[in-house]
Amino acid sequence: MTTSEIFSWSPYLAIGLGVLAGFGSIRSRRLVVALFASAIFVQLVGWPVIFVALELGKEGTKWQAALGAGYLLAVLVAFPYTTIGAVMAAAVARFVCGRQSHRTPRSNCV
Repeated sequence: MTTSEIFSWSPYLAIGLGVLAGFGSIRSRRLVVALFASAIFVQLVGWPVIFVALELGKEGTKWQAALGAGYLLAVLVAFPYTTIGAVMAAAVARFVCGRQSHRTPRSNCV
């Protein structure tokens, strides 16, 4: 796979990680913050490593340039898309849990 093919999946992965973080709002705000920070950290470390590993095979590529480009792409994708996924999932979770708690005294939502 080429670098552009792999990075074409990065927004979907970021939204997915954001959704997982957002559903942590069912439990607590602390869990949302911890999951969101973990998702951002994984992307900020993972994407540059993948980018360097793929670009070093090409002749004439310096690892410093590949690392900088990978980090820039990770920053441009990780923060906005993870935030979008987390906010949307948290809103859905709060909407569903808020409705259930008014109807029944015991629900799956905490």
